[in-house]
Amino acid sequence: MSLYENLSELYHQLGWKYEELHVAVEDDNKKEILRLNDEINSLMQQSEELYIEKIHTKLP
Repeated sequence: MSLYENLSELYHQLGWKYEELHVAVEDDNKKEILRLNDEINSLMQQSEELYIEKIHTKLP
C-alpha cells in the first residue's frame, strides 16, 4: 500500500472515531470517551510514524 493509501485509510478511521467520540460526549459516557481517545491517539501515532518513515526514505 502506498503512503497516500495508508494515510487515507488512517484518516478515514479517524473520522469515524471522532463521530463515535461526539456521540459518547453527548451521552456523557466517560468510559467510551477514554477508550476512543486512546484509539484516536494510536491512529495519530501511526500517522506520524508513516510520515517519519517516508521522510527517512527520501533522505540521502
